[in-house]
Amino acid sequence: MMPQCDLILVTWNHLEYTRPCVESVLRHTGVPYRLLIVDNGSAADTLAFLDGMERTQPDRVVSVRNPENLGWVKAVNEGLRRSQAPYVCLLNNDVVVTPGWLERMIEVAQADPRIGLVNPTYNGRGEPLEAFRRRVNPMSQPGRDYLEVNECNGACLLIRRALLEAIGGLDEAYGSGGLDDADYSRRAQVAGFRCARASRARVFHWENVSCNSVPHYWTETRRRNEALFVQRWGERTQVAVVLSGDGEHARRLMRQCVALGRLGVRVHLWALLAERSPLRDPAERWRMALVEHNNFKWVVWRSPKPPLLRGLAMIGLCLVAALKAFGRRGKGPGHRIQTFIVPAAGPRAGLRWLQWLHGSRVVPGIERCQAVARERGWSQALEPELWL
Repeated sequence: MMPQCDLILVTWNHLEYTRPCVESVLRHTGVPYRLLIVDNGSAADTLAFLDGMERTQPDRVVSVRNPENLGWVKAVNEGLRRSQAPYVCLLNNDVVVTPGWLERMIEVAQADPRIGLVNPTYNGRGEPLEAFRRRVNPMSQPGRDYLEVNECNGACLLIRRALLEAIGGLDEAYGSGGLDDADYSRRAQVAGFRCARASRARVFHWENVSCNSVPHYWTETRRRNEALFVQRWGERTQVAVVLSGDGEHARRLMRQCVALGRLGVRVHLWALLAERSPLRDPAERWRMALVEHNNFKWVVWRSPKPPLLRGLAMIGLCLVAALKAFGRRGKGPGHRIQTFIVPAAGPRAGLRWLQWLHGSRVVPGIERCQAVARERGWSQALEPELWL
């Protein structure tokens, strides 16, 4: 039977993690698949385990043996070149999957042909494996099927075949790994594909097991990869939108902001809305924005009826927005708000008056926002109807 998905697992020693990873895949994967293991020069114990897997699971497990450690990215690309299935899923050897993990991710990809990359929902930081297993039951997990995200993590990453054919594999300039998945996500988005996280697919990830074994990874390799990513894609951009109404112009602006969020811009939206405004309902906000996205952050205040109180509330909103612009101290320009987009003249004047406090630019519309000029250009090429 032709596999629906090729699973590409890169191994480099650490049998104590590789064994439970492979066993969980064999136990919990319910769609036709092939497990392609690319080994990067592991020691004898890991190679013996791979021999046993090929011997006992000849229809499911195939291994490729590299005589030395070629790095994560080259090993992944070697697996991608050997893949032919409609979907490919990259796996770190320090993950443990749960029932329904792959089925749920494929369902999300099939929900929209524009979704090119899908992550599962991972465990919380510091959560023990056994506690994670007790907590999740993904086949009956309630809630949304997926959330659009800014970028996907490569530890467990489903890739649509159409995306592979459009942009190819990972960029081998990232060597041992780190930011290669963020770079791939951005390339996918510029090509017109979207990233998503499957809410009901649950995978446990130990994190950084192989990275911590690479000499000078955090002091040299990671820093070099971060510099490469910033050189290509720029510092992380954050903008704030201040709304004092919910008319058609505001809704159009919301949809444009979500489009920018898909391309890496984090948008903070502060809105002062009347009691009966439909945008006061969170579900209605996402319906009007057309999608729920993790890069689109809402803060909604109730607008008082008396004009004086409404004016005071707007002053308070502007002050909060100004204080928020500082971001995290010592974290660099990517962690603070660069520009306020304020359509209404009143709050725009208030934020300009407070410019001595926040130091960010204040503009009346996205077309005047230089901080997102490149992302706006990409979005106009992908969705011109949003910007006419």
